[in-house]
Amino acid sequence: MRKKALLSVMLLCVAALQGNAQQTLKGGAPDTKLAPGLSGDGNQGSIYSPDLFNGTANVSVPIYSYGDKGISLSYNTAGVKVDELSGSVGLHWSLNAGGSITRVMKDVPDEINTYDSLIHTTGTGNVGDYSVGVKGRWARYFGTNPSDPNAYFLDGERYMDDESDDFIFSVGGLSFTFNIGQDGFVFTNPHTNIKIDILVNDVPVTHMPLSSNNNTLSFRVRDAQGNWYYFVKGDVSYKHYNSTYGSAELQYTSRWVVSKIVQNNGLEINYLYNDTPLFNTSTSTALYNAFTSAERSGVAPVTGASIVQSNTQYVSTKQIASISYPDNTTATFTYRSGSRCDDPTGGASNPVLEQIEVAQVGAGVRYIMDQGYSLSTKDGQNIPMEIALGSCYDVNTTGDDDYRYHRLILKGVLIAGIGSSVTEPYYTFGYKQLRLPPRFSGSQDYYGYYNGKAVSQNAGMLSIPSHSPKYGNGGAYGVDRNDDFAFAMAGNLISVKNASGGLTEFTYEGHSLSNVTSDAGITLPTDAYFFGATTNDGVRLQSVKMSDPHYPGVYTRQDYTYDQGQRFMPGGYFDYPYRNGGSNTLFNNSFVSPHQFVNGSNHGYTTVTVETKNQSGTSLSKREIIFQNISRTGGTSYYKTGSKNYFQYPFTDKQYIKNWEIGLPLVVTEYDQYGNILSVTNNAYNSETDDTSATGKIGNLKILATTDASGSNPAIVDSESYRPFTGISKLISTTTQKYINGTTFITDQVTYNYDERNNPISTTTTNSRGEKFMLKNIYNYAVSGPGVTDGAQPGTLYDMTAAGLELKVGMERWKLNTIGQMDKLFDASITCFQYQSDKINTKKLFTLRSKDPISFTGYTGISIVSSANRYSKILAAYNTTSPVGSFQQMSEVLQYDAKGNPVETKISDQAIYKSMIWDPVTGAKVADVSNGRLKDIGFTSFESNAASTGNSNVTNGRFSYNEWGLQNTAGAISGKTVYKLIAPGFTANNVITSPTLTAGVTYILTFWTKDFTPTISGAGLSNIAYTSIHTLNSWTQWMATFTPTANGSLQLTTTQPLYIDEIRLFPKGSQMSNAVYAPMAGATSTTDAQGRITYYLYDALGRQTAVKDQDGNVISKQERHLAQ
Repeated sequence: MRKKALLSVMLLCVAALQGNAQQTLKGGAPDTKLAPGLSGDGNQGSIYSPDLFNGTANVSVPIYSYGDKGISLSYNTAGVKVDELSGSVGLHWSLNAGGSITRVMKDVPDEINTYDSLIHTTGTGNVGDYSVGVKGRWARYFGTNPSDPNAYFLDGERYMDDESDDFIFSVGGLSFTFNIGQDGFVFTNPHTNIKIDILVNDVPVTHMPLSSNNNTLSFRVRDAQGNWYYFVKGDVSYKHYNSTYGSAELQYTSRWVVSKIVQNNGLEINYLYNDTPLFNTSTSTALYNAFTSAERSGVAPVTGASIVQSNTQYVSTKQIASISYPDNTTATFTYRSGSRCDDPTGGASNPVLEQIEVAQVGAGVRYIMDQGYSLSTKDGQNIPMEIALGSCYDVNTTGDDDYRYHRLILKGVLIAGIGSSVTEPYYTFGYKQLRLPPRFSGSQDYYGYYNGKAVSQNAGMLSIPSHSPKYGNGGAYGVDRNDDFAFAMAGNLISVKNASGGLTEFTYEGHSLSNVTSDAGITLPTDAYFFGATTNDGVRLQSVKMSDPHYPGVYTRQDYTYDQGQRFMPGGYFDYPYRNGGSNTLFNNSFVSPHQFVNGSNHGYTTVTVETKNQSGTSLSKREIIFQNISRTGGTSYYKTGSKNYFQYPFTDKQYIKNWEIGLPLVVTEYDQYGNILSVTNNAYNSETDDTSATGKIGNLKILATTDASGSNPAIVDSESYRPFTGISKLISTTTQKYINGTTFITDQVTYNYDERNNPISTTTTNSRGEKFMLKNIYNYAVSGPGVTDGAQPGTLYDMTAAGLELKVGMERWKLNTIGQMDKLFDASITCFQYQSDKINTKKLFTLRSKDPISFTGYTGISIVSSANRYSKILAAYNTTSPVGSFQQMSEVLQYDAKGNPVETKISDQAIYKSMIWDPVTGAKVADVSNGRLKDIGFTSFESNAASTGNSNVTNGRFSYNEWGLQNTAGAISGKTVYKLIAPGFTANNVITSPTLTAGVTYILTFWTKDFTPTISGAGLSNIAYTSIHTLNSWTQWMATFTPTANGSLQLTTTQPLYIDEIRLFPKGSQMSNAVYAPMAGATSTTDAQGRITYYLYDALGRQTAVKDQDGNVISKQERHLAQ
């Protein structure tokens, strides 16, 4: 079964738990744009996060940050499997960029709907005729258009899909599995308030159209916050079907890739991909996926034979090519040309990633992959541990292929500026210097990790577990698949070093686990062909050591100890019948029976202790965490739908574990360096299982079919009916005892409540005096919408609820009375959204205005037991323009720019305004004016957010001018661009025009010039005077204060050429601050309300190096020293 990693748990304490663990190591998250080499002091605690429950660490290398839609490389330390094929980055590394929907196909593709004779009907026994077509699950659920040709064929004459495919959605921080059922019913695990549209040929499905092989299926998904995700066809595969009467291949999409994300404010992230051609993978498919050996009665097993060849298969894949973000940042992915040494196809479907270029307006950083090949050894040859890219090593194999001995590895990541050949290290990685055997070697345990067991030459590449043949002939064949952690560490990550020399080192050990299936009444098989019941999967963290080259000999080390480890689904079968009723069977090199992994592991630990020590071995702190495991006092998390367990035919690929209940931190105890208890935190959860919502909507029938005893016809071996289920665990209380001394403590408690959509609606705290305070969240669907009491008023709230959105529109803080009822209101706020054309923007903000706490009835107008709508204040804030009782309107956005940024906001309920100017391309704020209307302000530093001037991407800041006057110069007052203003003549750069000004309003205009001074007139004024207020080098800053006598614009002209920069316009009594930015870096200058400029300097990689005042005095300076 697929390895699920979907835990739907609302845990406020988990983030604190992980954050604390890193804090002890002085970890600081690197800013990928401002500090690609991490902090200058060498610390890098946040490079990894431990998963204490399963004993692994997740290493993450940031490339570009954009919320949870950024780019990173990741690695999990569970261990490297022998047969694992390196991805585009390196062995065991993943590139996290974009997102996907991955299909786990069951039976045939759900969307298939054909009358071609592709597959034979299964029936209940022998089959004598071809089927007249295939009807996939969705064709059965949605029906077929009666007008389609051949629709008259009966379902009994067609091959009927009996199982719904699983689809795994994963984009950023959102992941879930879904199935599509009757009438478009969407079932998600975990439960997610999501909208999924199935598109066939880009049209929403109402019925499944006919297709000779495969429809162009895609998806459109919207989350509860109004973000849309669009997916297009990604990887294409073929599935081969065999029958006595022939064979068939069905092409299907195995993965869809995200093509576009439209955020709820209308901004888009766009993804482009490279396509690989459809190519033959018959050899690699056989080697990668299915080493099998057939046993037959009366025929001795062949121990040195070649692998059973699978049928020809073809695949095509997509690799991410570029990502365009709303801030005009583009990430471009470049792949190496030429063949790979570790791939028999030459890497046609899996090219090597060479670099990721992250750029904005031509400036940025290149992240260059430093890669090579690690090598396996053969027959005692003196083969190097690793070689560089570019050429392959001749292993001089006999009967084996050299690619099996090569593995692409990531040695490090380098960084360089765009256009620069000078590189410096970003991260460098070290791996356990223990050679992995060649891929497809028999020297691997039951889960595929290296076990160091010798494989005789005549065993060839056969990795079937050692056993006595089922059908006589005596003896035994296969290999020893028992685990050995000393070898399972081979090739695993052991060190990460940053540019400054900060070093993180990992050490590993073997697991200590026990079987607990009997606690759930599950009896494991005891026959000779049930393998791996006591085998452990991978390795666990023993310690993590962190050192800093600036403090030689000083380090901290975290030691991990584990107790009460439990296997989730131990053991399984490697064989299945080749012929039903006959003495024939097939053995596979991996488990045929399914496993459900939780967060990538088949185990978890009940108690884990983390102790931090210094280089002298002195304890600095200690934490003990007790987790909820799969088996505990009072029950287990095993759960069976249908009639069969995971080790029983037909080996159904279904869910067997309530994974949302597993790994929850129950008790966290903190100790000081002397072993004294500092605090004890107890968490309680409410776990719910939903095994009914799919009833009548999604029903599955798993059939294990093979030929009969004579080998002539398909026959049923076994079958099982089942349906999907889901659930959730919700944190309902956290009780913390804080110790004053060894025996005396004070107790604080927090309780949590959730609504029917599993959104948190209240948090109640109880202090040591027994006082209770509740923080209440209010969502749109509780206030107004279809079916809401007294909430049928049309308008924004109603429309958001009708559209399925879930947004927090209010907050209240109550003091509760002695029986837990809301008694006195201390604080409250209301957030009003604008919802137009499927875009969501914040519109208004209200806060409670009251000298004294307000009673429940005084605030809501109803009694505490009334069933009436108690949110009249929120309804009034949305649906009326009148003042809302007890509330003060703090702000209202009056205008937005094209990116949804507020450009004019009314502050409070008075005539006070705040205005802003934003860069139209990057979305950076370039001017901020308090107490000023948008119509009365302007700012420009003449910067262009394109590679050259003379285009429409200049931030003109509400001034108008001909862009031919823009000139890049190193002597600009701010940024890189100034404006050359000339006298009227043949060129058009002879005037700069302000926005329209209002008569009677007094304005302030400041600007910098050199070489000459302009004439200013307009708005009823013929010649506006100005005075010098500062000089800097050859530049002079001027200020004019004036009052227009007529509505109109100002014109700045000249009789002699001059250079002008940093023009600021705002009403007198207002205060303006502004900034100029460098792409991929930050502000290069900021100007405060008094007109004083602060300069920020950066290196070629966009990292800040110094801060200076406008006279050139150094305020601060940063130096970076690379590790030697």
